[in-house]
Amino acid sequence: MPTVNDTYNKARATIGVNGSTIRTWYNKNVANLGVSSWAWCAATIAYVMASVGDKSTVYRTAWVPTLMSRAKDAGLWHSGKSGIKSGDIVLFDFNVNNVPDHAGIVLAVTGTILTTMEGNASGSSMVRQMTRSSFVQGYVRPKYTSTPTSSAAAKYNLTRLLLTGSRGTDVKTLQSRLMALGYRLPRYGADSIFGNETRTAVINFQRAKKLTVDGIVGKNTAHALGWLYQGK
Repeated sequence: MPTVNDTYNKARATIGVNGSTIRTWYNKNVANLGVSSWAWCAATIAYVMASVGDKSTVYRTAWVPTLMSRAKDAGLWHSGKSGIKSGDIVLFDFNVNNVPDHAGIVLAVTGTILTTMEGNASGSSMVRQMTRSSFVQGYVRPKYTSTPTSSAAAKYNLTRLLLTGSRGTDVKTLQSRLMALGYRLPRYGADSIFGNETRTAVINFQRAKKLTVDGIVGKNTAHALGWLYQGK
Protein backbone atom coordinates (compact mmCIF):
# COMPACT_ATOMS: atom_id res chain seq x y z
CA MET A 1 0.00 0.00 0.00
CA PRO A 2 1.23 3.55 -0.69
CA THR A 3 2.03 6.25 1.82
CA VAL A 4 0.39 9.68 1.79
CA ASN A 5 3.61 11.09 0.37
CA ASP A 6 3.57 8.57 -2.50
CA THR A 7 0.11 9.72 -3.55
CA TYR A 8 0.88 13.40 -2.99
CA ASN A 9 4.03 13.25 -5.10
CA LYS A 10 2.40 11.28 -7.93
CA ALA A 11 -0.64 13.58 -7.93
CA ARG A 12 1.57 16.63 -8.15
CA ALA A 13 3.62 15.03 -10.92
CA THR A 14 0.42 14.33 -12.87
CA ILE A 15 -0.42 18.04 -13.15
CA GLY A 16 -0.05 18.94 -16.81
CA VAL A 17 -0.79 15.46 -18.16
CA ASN A 18 -3.22 15.50 -21.11
CA GLY A 19 -6.67 13.96 -20.84
CA SER A 20 -6.02 11.77 -23.88
CA THR A 21 -3.04 10.24 -22.04
CA ILE A 22 -5.28 9.35 -19.10
CA ARG A 23 -7.91 7.88 -21.43
CA THR A 24 -5.34 5.78 -23.30
CA TRP A 25 -4.01 4.43 -19.99
CA TYR A 26 -7.52 3.69 -18.73
CA ASN A 27 -8.57 1.87 -21.90
CA LYS A 28 -5.44 -0.29 -21.73
CA ASN A 29 -5.34 -1.01 -18.01
CA VAL A 30 -8.91 -0.83 -16.70
CA ALA A 31 -11.65 -1.01 -19.32
CA ASN A 32 -12.40 0.25 -22.80
CA LEU A 33 -14.76 3.17 -22.25
CA GLY A 34 -16.33 3.03 -25.70
CA VAL A 35 -18.16 6.31 -25.10
CA SER A 36 -17.56 9.92 -26.11
CA SER A 37 -18.51 11.33 -22.71
CA TRP A 38 -16.70 10.07 -19.65
CA ALA A 39 -15.55 11.36 -16.27
CA TRP A 40 -11.82 11.48 -16.80
CA CYS A 41 -11.46 13.18 -13.43
CA ALA A 42 -12.29 9.76 -11.92
CA ALA A 43 -10.04 7.98 -14.42
CA THR A 44 -7.23 10.32 -13.34
CA ILE A 45 -7.75 9.13 -9.76
CA ALA A 46 -7.52 5.53 -11.03
CA TYR A 47 -4.30 6.40 -12.85
CA VAL A 48 -2.65 7.97 -9.80
CA MET A 49 -3.70 5.27 -7.35
CA ALA A 50 -2.57 2.47 -9.69
CA SER A 51 0.74 4.28 -10.23
CA VAL A 52 1.50 4.28 -6.49
CA GLY A 53 0.64 0.61 -6.11
CA ASP A 54 -2.86 0.74 -4.61
CA LYS A 55 -4.60 -2.26 -6.20
CA SER A 56 -8.02 -1.65 -4.65
CA THR A 57 -10.94 -1.83 -7.09
CA VAL A 58 -12.46 1.19 -5.32
CA TYR A 59 -10.58 3.56 -7.63
CA ARG A 60 -10.78 1.61 -10.88
CA THR A 61 -13.66 3.54 -12.40
CA ALA A 62 -14.26 6.49 -14.71
CA TRP A 63 -17.54 7.41 -13.03
CA VAL A 64 -17.57 9.54 -9.88
CA PRO A 65 -20.79 8.13 -8.30
CA THR A 66 -19.30 4.65 -8.63
CA LEU A 67 -16.17 5.84 -6.84
CA MET A 68 -18.31 7.10 -3.96
CA SER A 69 -20.46 3.95 -3.70
CA ARG A 70 -17.40 1.69 -3.74
CA ALA A 71 -15.71 3.83 -1.08
CA LYS A 72 -18.80 3.55 1.11
CA ASP A 73 -18.84 -0.24 0.71
CA ALA A 74 -15.16 -0.36 1.65
CA GLY A 75 -15.64 1.86 4.72
CA LEU A 76 -13.42 4.61 3.27
CA TRP A 77 -16.07 7.31 2.82
CA HIS A 78 -16.36 10.48 4.96
CA SER A 79 -19.20 12.97 4.45
CA GLY A 80 -18.39 16.69 4.38
CA LYS A 81 -14.84 17.98 4.68
CA SER A 82 -14.24 17.95 8.42
CA GLY A 83 -10.91 16.24 9.03
CA ILE A 84 -9.86 16.22 5.39
CA LYS A 85 -6.11 15.88 4.80
CA SER A 86 -3.51 15.86 2.07
CA GLY A 87 -3.76 12.58 0.13
CA ASP A 88 -7.53 12.27 0.50
CA ILE A 89 -9.71 11.98 -2.60
CA VAL A 90 -12.35 14.71 -2.52
CA LEU A 91 -15.71 14.50 -4.31
CA PHE A 92 -17.69 17.58 -5.33
CA ASP A 93 -21.44 18.01 -5.82
CA PHE A 94 -21.67 21.09 -8.05
CA ASN A 95 -25.36 20.49 -8.81
CA VAL A 96 -26.20 20.14 -5.09
CA ASN A 97 -28.31 17.05 -5.71
CA ASN A 98 -26.41 14.57 -3.51
CA VAL A 99 -24.80 12.99 -6.57
CA PRO A 100 -21.07 13.73 -6.94
CA ASP A 101 -20.06 15.40 -10.19
CA HIS A 102 -16.28 15.69 -9.92
CA ALA A 103 -13.26 14.38 -8.02
CA GLY A 104 -9.68 15.32 -7.23
CA ILE A 105 -6.80 14.49 -4.92
CA VAL A 106 -6.12 16.87 -2.03
CA LEU A 107 -2.61 18.32 -2.06
CA ALA A 108 -3.02 20.69 0.89
CA VAL A 109 -5.59 22.06 3.33
CA THR A 110 -5.41 25.65 4.56
CA GLY A 111 -8.35 26.44 6.79
CA THR A 112 -11.40 25.83 4.60
CA ILE A 113 -9.40 26.07 1.35
CA LEU A 114 -8.35 22.94 -0.51
CA THR A 115 -5.51 22.76 -3.01
CA THR A 116 -6.26 19.86 -5.34
CA MET A 117 -5.09 17.98 -8.40
CA GLU A 118 -8.01 17.51 -10.80
CA GLY A 119 -8.51 16.04 -14.24
CA ASN A 120 -11.05 17.79 -16.47
CA ALA A 121 -10.97 20.93 -14.29
CA SER A 122 -12.82 23.93 -15.72
CA GLY A 123 -12.98 22.30 -19.14
CA SER A 124 -9.21 22.12 -19.41
CA SER A 125 -7.71 19.27 -21.43
CA MET A 126 -4.86 19.06 -18.92
CA VAL A 127 -4.75 17.87 -15.33
CA ARG A 128 -4.65 21.03 -13.24
CA GLN A 129 -3.91 22.27 -9.75
CA MET A 130 -7.03 23.94 -8.39
CA THR A 131 -8.17 25.87 -5.32
CA ARG A 132 -11.59 24.93 -3.92
CA SER A 133 -13.62 25.98 -0.90
CA SER A 134 -17.17 24.82 -1.61
CA PHE A 135 -19.39 22.06 -3.05
CA VAL A 136 -17.49 19.34 -1.19
CA GLN A 137 -19.77 16.33 -0.73
CA GLY A 138 -17.22 14.22 1.06
CA TYR A 139 -13.93 12.45 0.69
CA VAL A 140 -12.30 9.06 0.42
CA ARG A 141 -9.34 8.25 2.63
CA PRO A 142 -7.28 5.44 1.05
CA LYS A 143 -5.73 2.76 3.23
CA TYR A 144 -2.31 4.32 3.49
CA THR A 145 0.62 2.77 5.26
CA SER A 146 1.60 4.68 8.37
CA THR A 147 3.64 7.86 8.10
CA PRO A 148 6.76 7.96 10.28
CA THR A 149 6.03 8.26 13.99
CA SER A 150 8.07 10.41 16.30
CA SER A 151 9.92 7.36 17.66
CA ALA A 152 10.80 6.17 14.17
CA ALA A 153 11.80 9.65 13.09
CA ALA A 154 14.05 9.95 16.14
CA LYS A 155 16.41 7.45 14.52
CA TYR A 156 17.33 10.19 12.06
CA ASN A 157 20.36 12.18 13.19
CA LEU A 158 20.60 15.72 11.82
CA THR A 159 24.24 16.76 11.66
CA ARG A 160 23.96 20.38 10.49
CA LEU A 161 21.67 23.38 10.41
CA LEU A 162 19.21 23.32 7.52
CA LEU A 163 18.34 26.73 6.12
CA THR A 164 17.65 28.55 2.87
CA GLY A 165 20.13 27.35 0.27
CA SER A 166 20.83 23.97 1.90
CA ARG A 167 20.71 20.95 -0.41
CA GLY A 168 20.94 17.21 0.03
CA THR A 169 19.24 14.10 1.35
CA ASP A 170 18.70 15.63 4.78
CA VAL A 171 16.72 18.46 3.15
CA LYS A 172 14.64 15.88 1.28
CA THR A 173 14.02 14.06 4.57
CA LEU A 174 12.91 17.35 6.12
CA GLN A 175 10.55 18.06 3.22
CA SER A 176 9.03 14.59 3.35
CA ARG A 177 8.54 14.89 7.11
CA LEU A 178 6.86 18.30 6.77
CA MET A 179 4.46 16.98 4.13
CA ALA A 180 3.67 13.92 6.25
CA LEU A 181 2.73 16.31 9.05
CA GLY A 182 0.43 18.31 6.75
CA TYR A 183 2.68 21.24 5.84
CA ARG A 184 2.22 21.86 2.15
CA LEU A 185 4.98 22.05 -0.46
CA PRO A 186 2.73 22.31 -3.53
CA ARG A 187 5.23 23.60 -6.08
CA TYR A 188 8.40 21.60 -5.51
CA GLY A 189 7.65 18.85 -3.00
CA ALA A 190 10.63 16.85 -1.68
CA ASP A 191 13.19 18.14 -4.20
CA SER A 192 16.19 18.20 -1.80
CA ILE A 193 16.53 22.01 -2.13
CA PHE A 194 15.73 24.30 0.81
CA GLY A 195 14.00 27.17 -0.96
CA ASN A 196 11.38 29.72 0.01
CA GLU A 197 8.58 27.14 -0.08
CA THR A 198 10.38 24.88 2.38
CA ARG A 199 11.29 27.85 4.58
CA THR A 200 7.62 28.90 4.76
CA ALA A 201 6.62 25.37 5.79
CA VAL A 202 9.33 25.34 8.48
CA ILE A 203 8.13 28.71 9.79
CA ASN A 204 4.53 27.45 9.95
CA PHE A 205 5.71 24.35 11.81
CA GLN A 206 7.73 26.45 14.25
CA ARG A 207 4.75 28.72 14.94
CA ALA A 208 2.50 25.73 15.55
CA LYS A 209 5.04 24.26 17.98
CA LYS A 210 5.70 27.63 19.68
CA LEU A 211 9.38 27.57 18.72
CA THR A 212 11.63 30.44 17.69
CA VAL A 213 10.32 31.41 14.27
CA ASP A 214 13.42 31.81 12.10
CA GLY A 215 12.91 29.33 9.26
CA ILE A 216 16.04 27.41 10.29
CA VAL A 217 16.06 23.76 11.32
CA GLY A 218 18.41 23.52 14.28
CA LYS A 219 18.34 21.62 17.57
CA ASN A 220 14.91 22.64 18.87
CA THR A 221 13.11 22.34 15.55
CA ALA A 222 14.80 19.00 14.87
CA HIS A 223 13.68 17.71 18.27
CA ALA A 224 10.12 18.89 17.57
CA LEU A 225 10.26 16.86 14.36
CA GLY A 226 11.25 13.85 16.45
CA TRP A 227 14.89 13.83 15.36
CA LEU A 228 18.20 13.69 17.18
CA TYR A 229 20.42 16.69 16.55
CA GLN A 230 24.18 16.22 16.46
CA GLY A 231 25.15 19.38 14.63
CA LYS A 232 27.24 22.22 15.97
